[in-house]
Amino acid sequence: YLNDGGFATVLINWAIRHNEEWDVPLLRWTASNGCDSWLMMSAAQDPTSYAAIWTRGRDRETYNAALDRWVNYFDELGLRAIGLGAVVLRKTSAQTPWVRADHLHDSITAPAGADIERLFAAEDRLAILRDDEALLAQKLHTTSDHVLAQTLKFNAAGTYVIEGAEVRASGGLPLRGTVHLYSTQLLARSDGTRKLSEIALDIATTYDLDAAKFRAACPGIARKLIASGFLVAPKL
Repeated sequence: YLNDGGFATVLINWAIRHNEEWDVPLLRWTASNGCDSWLMMSAAQDPTSYAAIWTRGRDRETYNAALDRWVNYFDELGLRAIGLGAVVLRKTSAQTPWVRADHLHDSITAPAGADIERLFAAEDRLAILRDDEALLAQKLHTTSDHVLAQTLKFNAAGTYVIEGAEVRASGGLPLRGTVHLYSTQLLARSDGTRKLSEIALDIATTYDLDAAKFRAACPGIARKLIASGFLVAPKL
């Protein structure tokens, strides 16, 4: 029912069997559907807890009987969990549509349409910029709708040292990820005026790194940040 470029968002709960990854059923559903597919899981509930929510009622006897039926049925199916999340589809004329799967650890509580479109655009850019040199030639810019949270630990010298850092989206999609010093420096220095290769050399010089090795590692760092919506590549 979708026109080329049209989106569909489907909220779903699905069965996850023992020895099966959470995204396997969704991959089966979306295979060969002519759409780019973004698979998202926000939570997974054990079968008993899931059944208890959906069979809850005032009559104790009826509730217990229904709960037993559901739990027994889930056992017969060999389920280990019930996934809760969504699938976002976009009709495409591309010969090989892309698929990505993300476990979002927080619920979506704000409008996320613009963020979803930005993430789909990011996947389109990454599909084109598969060559490291092509990505290094791009002038990337950092999005403003995110926060950097650092954990500081007090050490024996009487000072605080950074123990860890996490970047979190502050828009509609609750994307987040652990970052290291060089990732945060890449975010801080990407203002759309310099090529990624120039920024890589700048960071390597500042922190006395092997310039060639860091230049080789920089595309991998940038791809993760682009895929998560924290860095944006220009339209090609």
